[in-house]
Amino acid sequence: MRMHSMDRDPCPCPDIGFAPCPSHVPRAELPMCFTPEALDIIRRTVASRRPETGAKGFGPVDRIGFDVVEYDMRGSSSAHAAAYSPDVVWGSERQRYWMDQPSAQVRLWTGDIHSHPGDFGRPSRRAGPGLGDLGYVEAVFEANETMQFFFIPILTCVGTGRMAMLHPWIVCRDAASEPMWAEARVCGADAFPPRVFNPEWEARLAASAVEDSAPAWTLDVARLVDLVGAEAGREPVVDNATTLIRLGVRGRFLDLLLPEGFPHAPPRLTTDIGGHRSVGIPFLWDPEAIGIEPERRLANLVRDTVAWLDRSY
Repeated sequence: MRMHSMDRDPCPCPDIGFAPCPSHVPRAELPMCFTPEALDIIRRTVASRRPETGAKGFGPVDRIGFDVVEYDMRGSSSAHAAAYSPDVVWGSERQRYWMDQPSAQVRLWTGDIHSHPGDFGRPSRRAGPGLGDLGYVEAVFEANETMQFFFIPILTCVGTGRMAMLHPWIVCRDAASEPMWAEARVCGADAFPPRVFNPEWEARLAASAVEDSAPAWTLDVARLVDLVGAEAGREPVVDNATTLIRLGVRGRFLDLLLPEGFPHAPPRLTTDIGGHRSVGIPFLWDPEAIGIEPERRLANLVRDTVAWLDRSY
């Protein structure tokens, strides 16, 4: 990866080791997975520079882990020895870039990788809105409602020319102040665990889908009967997603059937002709012409059909 001349002078890191789990810390059920390529980019960037630099990590839509890592050149260049602050504008640009890829190449933001001085491998506490590692993660959750977990691996012993150590921390939306230790793994992206989304967001999405699929109108049978001039009308009966309305018009009984996709799918009319039930009486139906009052269009259809029947039979 090409480095900016103003970036911190690299001191090549020969390898990255995984730190042992500290005692008395909660353990995550999810492992933290890296592809070999992603881990190598971390080795050549964050692990090879003085402390407080960082990178963004992305993974497949359906699986969570790091198979894409991009070094935060601007955020790292402006950092100082005590704190790294990700470049938010650049980060948003990279999120949009990966979201706009063809479906198989779309990647979702999985987490941020950054380094700490010495061997201090724990996330720093919240020091205010968006401040400190856990304050930053809290702000990430507020801005990204789909996320349930945020990966925040921390590297120590960096920029020394010796092996750097990776501390695999995961934060859950439900307990953003309590980071969990994960098992670190190196594997192919197809072996990453399934990506878990915020269940509250999923519930809202499901409710919205149901609402969007519901009819945009409720048929007023009484108004339909009045517009048709029918002698009788029966409340709709729904059977296998087809709505049936029976109407009596000038001595004829007609069944008006509205399929599940109405008004985009055309209605059908059936009636007795010569003692036989006829299905599919011919009429024209333009789904794009449906207006704010479907009852009037249906009434016109029924009246025109009855007039055609009177002339023909």
